[in-house]
Amino acid sequence: MTIIAASRFCDSSYLSLRFYFTLLFFILFFQAIATHPQASIKPTSYQDAIKQASTKFNQNKPEEAIKILLKIQFNPSSIKEYEIDYTVHFLLGDCYSRMNNLKEVALQQYKEAKKWAEKLKDNSKLGDVYHNIGVCSIDLGKAEDARKAFTLALQYKIQNHGKDHISLA
Repeated sequence: MTIIAASRFCDSSYLSLRFYFTLLFFILFFQAIATHPQASIKPTSYQDAIKQASTKFNQNKPEEAIKILLKIQFNPSSIKEYEIDYTVHFLLGDCYSRMNNLKEVALQQYKEAKKWAEKLKDNSKLGDVYHNIGVCSIDLGKAEDARKAFTLALQYKIQNHGKDHISLA
């Protein structure tokens, strides 16, 4: 039976050698990750990606839709790009709300969509997003937040369609 001296594990040269090997591993590992960034979608294909994600969502495959939507990354600077960002976050909210135990994430996505709807000054979109915020709030047991969101949704829908519109029935 071979006896290993306890001093070998406490020897500073042994520890520093182990440290350097660990450091080398992390440098090589993170360099490999940095050279292979997540593929993003080209600006000309945003609408195609949104259509693909909507199809996956309608096929009850929200996880696949989320993977597609998370590849859409840009800094919106025009009205058209605000529309795209609103749609992406609204659809992400729908996907997360369909998945179990992700209602809080869905709520955050709807709040992000609300930000873009406000920039667009679109009462219909604001009504839709406040409605979904209300639904998520109910699912999370936040009754007061849900009441506020539903009240705002109703106000925006009335502003957009009038109080006698069928959608308000």
